[in-house]
Amino acid sequence: MNNKSVVKGFSQPLLFERSAKLLSHLGRNSFYSEMVEFLADLIDCDRWLVIRYPRYGSPEFIVNNALTQEAIDYYNGGLYQLDPLFHITRTNNSDDVLVLSRLEEQDSYSTYLERTMESANIKDEIAILVNSPGQVNVVFTLDSSYENFNDTEIDLIRMALPFVSEVHRQHLSLVFSEA
Repeated sequence: MNNKSVVKGFSQPLLFERSAKLLSHLGRNSFYSEMVEFLADLIDCDRWLVIRYPRYGSPEFIVNNALTQEAIDYYNGGLYQLDPLFHITRTNNSDDVLVLSRLEEQDSYSTYLERTMESANIKDEIAILVNSPGQVNVVFTLDSSYENFNDTEIDLIRMALPFVSEVHRQHLSLVFSEA
């Protein structure tokens, strides 16, 4: 095997090193930060969020490396009700990867996209939806402020979905077993 093989920003040895570091955060408060940074590093992304979307109730920001407090307050003040992810997580019962620029229902979310995406300086967003117990989705979002994500980046995140889902399930298993 070639040691120089690269998964976007990671050489194979670094990929294994980063995976081990991520696994060391299972069951800890730092897990979500480590997971989203791991995903962001896969496609060399420097803006991300982790949001908890309960089936009933408003979204909760777990990790924020993209939005100002003003933008979060605006979102939490009711704008989330126009968010495509808010609606998708209410009906989606499976783990999934969504790309904002490729949503089929994009026209029905045009008001949200115009207001929020422009004000938050987001050109495109990849959302990794992971189902959790209690009718909750945890969504890891990776944002691009300069261009749409390309097929290679999207495919890489889609390939990572089974890993993300299983690591997240193991994290929750540890958290709940210690509770």
